[in-house]
Amino acid sequence: MPEYRIYTIGGDGSAWSAEDIEYRDDQEAIQKARWIVHGRDVELWKRGRFIARLPGMPRAVSASDHLLNVRD
Repeated sequence: MPEYRIYTIGGDGSAWSAEDIEYRDDQEAIQKARWIVHGRDVELWKRGRFIARLPGMPRAVSASDHLLNVRD
């Protein structure tokens, strides 16, 4: 399987974190990367080849998320 890397993009446009993933093809990698977004932009790369930039979308906030934020 081809190896991909998902970069989470910070508010200043720089890479905030990276995660290596393996999927069959670009389409599957894009679909799976959408689940990782969680309100932040992500970029998907396959080695040195740019695949896509996926905009972050606000996710629904659950009661447990709210409790976690209150404790922080």
